Amino acid sequence: MADEQIPRRQFLKGAGAAGTGKPVLFTSTGLVYGFEPNKDVTEDAVLPEISAQPVKAQAERIVLGAAGITPIVFRAGLIFGRSGSGLVTGLIRSAIDNGAATYIDDGSNSWVPIHVDDLAALYTSAIARPTAGIFNAVGEAPFTFRTLAEAIGKLTGTPAVSIPRSVAENNLGPAARVLTTSSRLVASKAREAFGWVPSNRSLLDDVRAGSYTSLLSAER
Repeated sequence: MADEQIPRRQFLKGAGAAGTGKPVLFTSTGLVYGFEPNKDVTEDAVLPEISAQPVKAQAERIVLGAAGITPIVFRAGLIFGRSGSGLVTGLIRSAIDNGAATYIDDGSNSWVPIHVDDLAALYTSAIARPTAGIFNAVGEAPFTFRTLAEAIGKLTGTPAVSIPRSVAENNLGPAARVLTTSSRLVASKAREAFGWVPSNRSLLDDVRAGSYTSLLSAER
């Protein structure tokens, strides 16, 4: 992992060499808070010693500890929109290939995603009003994994089907645990610091009848 961070250290060293204090933005993930159900997900939380996203967690420390810059770390929810996001497109392709849109157990666990355009607007606001620190970055429309599977089912013409956690773990390995967690991130700190207001864009609407419809012609 140390070797993976060398280019980032060199970049930050170069960025801070002039000592201008200009902002450097790093996009992390809300998954650094870990998997415990009652975990603290405020920006001041102490992160788990064993991280679910060790590269991201280490990169945060490198950015925040760099000299000569204004370090800004965004812990983003699931980024979606414009037919992108590896998780969302992967689930859609899986439904097409396997004939079912799946979720694990009852699928009641929920996440708060953020549309890529809202995240871009946050970047712009942060550059215009740089404030050092860590900021959660999420939108206004949470989803459950069952409702996501149902939206994917509507898009692909496949049934939404529950699979037991044991089956998911056998097929997906550690990723199965990620897909059964819930996220309660709020972005009030980012709103206040940068004067940013995310939209109420819905991942479910985008999957059912928005940008992700373009994937159907590409896959078939």
